[in-house]
Parts: sequence; structure tokens; C-alpha cells
Amino acid sequence: FPQTKEAKDIRDFNFYKPNSAYFKKVDDQIAQLRDLGIEADIILFHPYDKWGFSTMEKACNEQYLQYMVARYSAYHNVWWSMANEYDLMPFTKEEWNYYGRLVRQNDAYGHLCSIHNCMGFFDYTEDWITHCSMQKNTTYEHVEKTEQHLEKYKKPVVWDEIGYEGNVDRGWGNISGQELVRRAYCEADVPDMERHIFIQRTFSGGLRVECFMATANHGLNS
Repeated sequence: FPQTKEAKDIRDFNFYKPNSAYFKKVDDQIAQLRDLGIEADIILFHPYDKWGFSTMEKACNEQYLQYMVARYSAYHNVWWSMANEYDLMPFTKEEWNYYGRLVRQNDAYGHLCSIHNCMGFFDYTEDWITHCSMQKNTTYEHVEKTEQHLEKYKKPVVWDEIGYEGNVDRGWGNISGQELVRRAYCEADVPDMERHIFIQRTFSGGLRVECFMATANHGLNS
């Protein structure tokens, strides 16, 4: 959104007028990913901003979602992620279901759509959700339970985050390279699936986009 003055908080933006220069940059990034054969999972909401966009009024959220779908549903390489770590945002389950259905109803091309967790998994049986978009939420077991999630939700499972190689003092970022590779293979080692699920995350002009190096073929068609 364009700034009405030097942006210090959410009141310094015009929510009803999209910043066309910014979105032109996003257009270019998604087109470049398309030309490389990479799927762009566009994250529509997230709790990590210093201005307060996660607290916009319902009317602003509705217009924003309708604008995003109108602008980007024409790209064949787009997926929708309703949120990164939805459970850290101030929306109820009913509100998430409303916004998820709003996106699907306005998307004439039926792009894949899901929602990403921090601690608790969303109810992926909801009718607007096409697949499970998961982050590990336990220390020791996560990708090992892929088959259980397939059975529970009756939908394809995509593990967006399985931990990161590194040496930080948090459980999500202190595994070895060997363990990261093990998890990537473990999540893909499910019978009757063609698997290419490992994900590389990138950033485009401040917009969080997830790039699928290849698509998972278990009912997922983009």
C-alpha cells in the first residue's frame, strides 16, 4: 500500500489503494519463476511486520484478497498460502475459513490453496483447502507421520518446513546437513507417490514467496 507520509505504523498507509509500482516488481518475479518452471506459493498473510498489516479491518482484507486473486490468478505457476504461521495471527478459525473461501470463490482457475501452521495444524478437511501445508510442530516426529496425515486428512501433504541446517539455539535451526537431507527423503518416502517436495524459500520485494523446485504429484495439479 502507498504511504501517506513516512511510515511509522499502520495508520500511515492507504489500504484502499494498492501500490502499483510494488506489485509490478512482484509481477516480474513471478514471471521469472514461471519461466524457470518454478511454482510460486504466494503467502497472503503473515504476523511478522512492524506496521500492523495483520490487524487490518475486514473490508481491507477483503479488498486486498480480491485484488491479489484478480492480479495473480492468471499466472499458471501460482499457489495460494493463506498465511505463514496462521496461529500467530489474530484471526479465528471462522475468519480463516471465510477468507480462504473468498480466495477460492474469486479464483476462476482453481489454483492450489492451503494454510501454514506454527504450532497447531489447521483443519485441512475444510472444503477450500486443496492440500496440507505443514511445519513440524514436535521436536522428534514430524515427516515420519506423513502417512498418518494422509490418512487423517485425505489430502496431499506438503511439508513446508522441516527444520534448517545451522547452529542457532532454537530447535528449528540447529540440525545438521545430513539430518536435513534425511528428513527431505523421509517426507518423500511414502508409497504410491511421485515425490519432489523439498522447498526453497525466497523473498520478492518484501512479499514472501515459496518456490517449489518441483511439484508433488499426489493429486496436486497446478
